[in-house]
Amino acid sequence: MSAATKSLAVAIAFLALIPTQVAVAADATLYELSEEMMVDNDGYRRATSSFQGTAALGTPLCPQILATLLASGANPVHVTSCTVTGVGSDKVDVATDPYGRPLRPTFGSGRLWGTFAIVVNADNMVDAPEYVVMTGKFGGDMLLTAPAEFKGKKQTAGPATQRIVMANGLFTPDNILGWKPEQLAAAMQAPVEALGIASAKFSGVFRLPFSVSRGQKDKPRRDGGDAYYLGDTDQLIKVHKDEKALGYPTVRIEVNFGQ
Repeated sequence: MSAATKSLAVAIAFLALIPTQVAVAADATLYELSEEMMVDNDGYRRATSSFQGTAALGTPLCPQILATLLASGANPVHVTSCTVTGVGSDKVDVATDPYGRPLRPTFGSGRLWGTFAIVVNADNMVDAPEYVVMTGKFGGDMLLTAPAEFKGKKQTAGPATQRIVMANGLFTPDNILGWKPEQLAAAMQAPVEALGIASAKFSGVFRLPFSVSRGQKDKPRRDGGDAYYLGDTDQLIKVHKDEKALGYPTVRIEVNFGQ
């Protein structure tokens, strides 16, 4: 573990665990497929990631009007949920002094922002969906939480914090099948709110994968050993096979709207 990583781990220990509600079924579940990260000279962690996942039909990321229009086209597409892809960036304060203590009151907090697309299969029904039918942008706050303590277990590998909370989020669609939301609403003679294509608030959580062992010293490796997510009540949630990308456990992102 590098000195910078050790310092960050010590500093996060100063954070009080941010209270979270009992988990409910997420409106959208996304997975981080790639990430590029750096910590700048001012002590801010900056990262850009790509993600993909699914959103439930009837949510702002998968409005019923979109499903209706896709089903009525020349080449009907029947939607029961929506495939979501996108790219997000974040900037989080992780600055510490030489003793690992936070330098600023904003330690552990930051912002996230990015763009998304709703995609369906077009010219290849075998690979992942790729044809864009809806786009938009999002932004919100990020808050690191304190690491969990596992009685009788030793955390052997993974992040210094296993959950990152999203709050004060705002999702804004900007194109639905070539229409701006207000244009589509005018054509349908209904307000954007009634069509489910208005801006919407959201909250959520990033669950970062990690491994634990009972005194063993096995090093984590791709395709080797169990990995876990941390639930809202500090329970272990095993990473399933379909929650990996190229063999690596992925960050799971759970999003709920209206919060």
